[in-house]
Amino acid sequence: MRKNVTGMGNLELLKWTTYHDINNLYNILYGFPGESAEDYRDQAALLPKIAHLQPPYAIARARADRGSPMFEEPEQHSVSKLRPSRCYRYIYPPSYDLGRVSYFFDHDNDGGLPPESYRECIRLVCEWKRRWAKKSKPYLRMVKTWESVSIHDGRGDKYRGYRFDDADAAVYEGCTDARTIDELADELDHPGESLAGTLQRFIDLDLIARLDGKYLALALPANPYH
Repeated sequence: MRKNVTGMGNLELLKWTTYHDINNLYNILYGFPGESAEDYRDQAALLPKIAHLQPPYAIARARADRGSPMFEEPEQHSVSKLRPSRCYRYIYPPSYDLGRVSYFFDHDNDGGLPPESYRECIRLVCEWKRRWAKKSKPYLRMVKTWESVSIHDGRGDKYRGYRFDDADAAVYEGCTDARTIDELADELDHPGESLAGTLQRFIDLDLIARLDGKYLALALPANPYH
């Protein structure tokens, strides 16, 4: 989409807008050239881990809106038969050149993934939104003391609680903002091999996300003025 953002950048923003109770109106788009079924398997694996963060208002197929790369360079984005959206026929007189006044366009996608590739992500987003519509929402909270971190996990059907002390607590707190393993090693003066094992343990517990070579603690701080 050429928006100069990364997956981790989007996830980190979503974490902090949720924490600060900022209404973040965003959507999830699918149907881009060059994507793979594995991309959507990875996304489906991540979505349940962030059930405590604000869900999108929609998940939808990407469109060639005027000014977008898909509109400006349709061939490079596997877009063909670009045409003004059908709704404009009922809005403008027949004398109007719809190709000039339209913002939304219908089009065909050449190639691309079959519809079932997106089905699980769509289902998970719908479930995510359904749970957030309830009074009791999913949560994942981190409570910090001087030498330990306690995590309260209410994202799933069953509550899970964890306590991490000393070096493990420092590693988790070090990932409060997204960090590479080298950044963490420098900040914490932590041996690389041991650090990698600690991070993997947090990933296996669904407490840390790894994207774009960075690690982010998913729990929202519960302490005031963290």
